[in-house]
Order: sequence, then C-alpha cells, then structure tokens
Amino acid sequence: MSSEEWIDQNEIKTSEVGLAFFDGERGVIADADIPAEQALVSVPVQAVLSEYPLQPNPFPRFCPQFLWKESPWYFRLALQLLHEKGKGQQSAFHPYINELPQDFDMPLQWAEEDMAELHYPCLNVMVETQREVYEAVRSRSFGGPFPGTTAAERTRLALLIAAAAAGSYFFLHLPFEQVANGFMAALCFNLIYNLVLSQTVQWHTLVPVVDFMNHRTGVPSDVAYEYFEDRMVARCKIPYKKGEQVFISYGDEQTNDSLLQFYGFVEPDCPGDIYQEKPHSRVQQILAHVCQQETSSWPTSLEEDSKLLGTRDGSLGSRKLMALQFRIEKKKVLGECISALQRSIEPEADNSDQQQQSLSVSAK
Repeated sequence: MSSEEWIDQNEIKTSEVGLAFFDGERGVIADADIPAEQALVSVPVQAVLSEYPLQPNPFPRFCPQFLWKESPWYFRLALQLLHEKGKGQQSAFHPYINELPQDFDMPLQWAEEDMAELHYPCLNVMVETQREVYEAVRSRSFGGPFPGTTAAERTRLALLIAAAAAGSYFFLHLPFEQVANGFMAALCFNLIYNLVLSQTVQWHTLVPVVDFMNHRTGVPSDVAYEYFEDRMVARCKIPYKKGEQVFISYGDEQTNDSLLQFYGFVEPDCPGDIYQEKPHSRVQQILAHVCQQETSSWPTSLEEDSKLLGTRDGSLGSRKLMALQFRIEKKKVLGECISALQRSIEPEADNSDQQQQSLSVSAK
C-alpha cells in the first residue's frame, strides 16, 4: 500500500498540501492557494501513535512491565514506534513508517572532533546528558493537553448511560423527568471530567503528515487535538500561495541549541537564539573583575556600613538610615555574586561538583 492510499484509508484530510523536496530537504508544499486559518492537515486519533500518563503497557511480551512503568514519555513513544516497525507490512502504520527518515544526523551521533567544530562547549555538555538517555524520538512528536477518552469511547459511554436510563424508565418505572435529569447529569459529568483532565495532564503523539512540516520561528501555527472532531489538526494563521513551502512553528522559544540538538538543523537568523557560556570560562573572570572594581569605588565598605548600622546613636536622619540599610543589602548581593564567580573559576579539581551548574544569584 502506498502512503497516499494509506492516507486515504485512514481518512487523513490534507487540504491542499502534499509532500515535496526543497533544496534536498523534505517538507510540505501548498498544492493550491490556502487561506489563513484553514486546517492544513487533520488526522484521526486512530491514525496517530500516542503516549499518555498511566497508559497500560500495550505489548507486555515486547516490553517488560517494569521497564514500561519506569520509562519517560519519549522512551515509551519510541518503543511503540519500534514495535510497529518490527511488525513489517502487518503493521497498521507500515506505509507511514516507511516514509520516516531511515537515518538522521544529529550531535547525538557526532564524534568528539565533530563537536569541537561547533566552537560551543555548552552544547557538548547538553549532548552528553542526552546520550545518557538517548532522547531522540521527541524531535518528531507533538505534546498537548490529554483529552481523556476518544470519541469512540465517549460514544460507547453515552450509549451505556442511555441504556441504563432506558432500563430505569421502562423496568424500574422511575419518573421520566428524574431519568432524563440523571442521563444529562452523567453526560455533563463525563464532558467536564475530560475538560478538567485536559488542563492538568499532557500526552505526546506522532502525527502522520503533520510531522513532515518543517519549522520556521514566528509562523503563527497550532497543532492541537479537537475534542468533538476527535482529530489532531494543524492550522496556520497566515495564507500560503500555490507552490510555497508550508511551515509550522515547533515553538517560538526554540534556539539553535535545541534545534540542532533535537531536530538536527540550524535556523539562520533565529530570532530566539542565545549564546550560552560554559562555566569556568573567561567571561566569569572578566565579570568577577568588573564586580571587584565596583566594590573599590564605594566610599565605604560593607564592613564599615555594617558597623555604622550596629552603633547608630540617633544622629542619622531617617533618609540616611534608609540609604544605609539599602546600600548594605546591595553590597551583600554583589558580594555573593563575587563569591559565586570566584568559586566558578577555581581549578576544576576543587570544584568538580559545580562544573555543570549555571550561576544564579538573587537578593534574599
């Protein structure tokens, strides 16, 4: 079965988009003019692979119960993908899995000399942490509020409640108004329960077609579960012309650190990009020196001010007293900053437990 046939069979609505290649990279193309706010792709929940809290182990013979129970969400999602891939053509997701990249190139797989070419030590630290858990499947997943039950489950529950209501009316001879009120109360409770649950619990999904859309920071897009349609839907708030590549945003908080580490690409002129400095760098030394110069410019030291505050005899006016208390607190904060900076630039052998920590000092 081709991927196009699989998409049709699973009632995946792709609006006016299709798969295409742009400079050798696969993405999604607009096959016709697409107005703003139109659903780009709509995928039934039955056609997605998902992970959610307290999800029972779907394949105890493939994965031991203890491993499933203790694994993080991305490991569970990866297990489901591997399980389906192992089924070969017997898998209901076989055409989709065949379209997934068979290999990828991310820093997770790079050698030490490759990482050195980045000239960015902080990413080395983050990638080493990632290697410990091999967290890779997250690059193709979408997270959001957990809807609770599926539409099919909600329908079965509604029919069960209706059957119980009918039995109460015809066999127990309860008043019709009482039965109707009970029926509506049960339905409303189920709806409210799901809505409340969705505000507190997250799930993660692999969504066919949607996960082929490439990222661009700032694109006003949304990939969300639509409760009454029981579908995962991707929308964009801007229009596209025929032949244009269709983008979504993987999150406007993304930096090139996370894009390279988890997605394997770099976004030129990324608006949210940052530069992180590794502890024990020249920056800490310069900052410590600047702070120490600031202390030398004070007319009085922290020790002198503290002594003056402790021996005040009423000769200080209220404003001078307030100013004295204020500058004492500020000098304490700067002193804490200097101490923390000095600790961060001490020899590695004396500070091995602090090497991977970020520096953060605030006023008490």
